[in-house]
Amino acid sequence: MNKRYLIALLVLILLTSIPTITFAGSWNGWIYQNPYPTSNTLLAVKFVTPKKGWMAGQHGTILYTEDGGDTWEAQESGTEQDLKSISFANEKVGWIAGNGGALIYTENAGKSWTRQSNATVALHKVFAINEKDCWVGGATGMLLRTSDGGKNWTKQNIGAWADIAGIFYRNINTGWVLSGGNVYRTTNGGTDWEISQLPVITQQRRSPDLPFSFGDAPAEHGWDGDVFFLTDKLGWVVLGLEQIYKTEDGGKTWQVTDLGPTYALGRIFFTDEKNGCAIGTSILCTEDGGKTWKERLGIKPA
Repeated sequence: MNKRYLIALLVLILLTSIPTITFAGSWNGWIYQNPYPTSNTLLAVKFVTPKKGWMAGQHGTILYTEDGGDTWEAQESGTEQDLKSISFANEKVGWIAGNGGALIYTENAGKSWTRQSNATVALHKVFAINEKDCWVGGATGMLLRTSDGGKNWTKQNIGAWADIAGIFYRNINTGWVLSGGNVYRTTNGGTDWEISQLPVITQQRRSPDLPFSFGDAPAEHGWDGDVFFLTDKLGWVVLGLEQIYKTEDGGKTWQVTDLGPTYALGRIFFTDEKNGCAIGTSILCTEDGGKTWKERLGIKPA
């Protein structure tokens, strides 16, 4: 992940990973919290309760907190690869994915981690549905699935060729995968997939000499993206660019909001139909379901 996301990622996901958070009230007054004992860049955050959570990052770094982030302790990952995505099924069982095919697993809240995958390409995203079912995505459309807690992983061919930029499952049957400006949707646990294309506003189409219009999705996208669904119908996508996409029909069609070249957005999260935030080069939040977005300021080092 680009380092420009780091501070926004830490302060936002530390809260949006907690199910009970609301977005009402002032967002000024944030202060940067140094997550020692590491100076490595941190790339992923996941909280399973308001108190218990993990961060992971460069050179196999894993940090764990039991007090809501006031203090952090290092956990031994068993890898030197950069770790980029965290997902937990509950307070004990979880996976972390990263470069070099790194995919590590714990069933004791991170007291010990074991490697599970023999993949060799970078793994960007991991999503645990439950203790047994987990999906992992990586470079060049690599998509892996386990249904036995990681004892066996099988490669899934959904027709994606670009990096997997997002995975989200509502339940064991209904899920979405984001890759190359396309959203793939399954309603039968991955047996069949439907594909829809996101309209992307290109820089060329912003020229004052050209009409403002939507073009086809660019052929290449990196892994800095995210997909989030609040219900089986209502969901959002960001793709590392300045657009926020919304669907109200499960991903068959998408509406797009362009926020201009000032922003590059790589994560998105909603707590209900009205309140959500997107992060990247800044933190943008909405209180009206995405009709309007406001920048949340006040995030500065102490």
